[in-house]
Amino acid sequence: MSDSKKKEVGLDLSGCNGCYGCVDLNPEVFGWDDGTEKPFLVKPEATEEEIAEAAMCCPGDCIFLVDD
Repeated sequence: MSDSKKKEVGLDLSGCNGCYGCVDLNPEVFGWDDGTEKPFLVKPEATEEEIAEAAMCCPGDCIFLVDD
């Protein structure tokens, strides 16, 4: 059973290649900055279920939930 509690979303852009996948998969959580060509957080908190697919598909392993 997955944890449905909302936690802080972490976004480490150091490995980001600008693939836009996170925004395509979850525009409710991730937005796109045309100036930097990198994603940003629209929602600072989400459940594991909300970010699971984007985190799994991220080639730079940039997306994670921050543990308390």
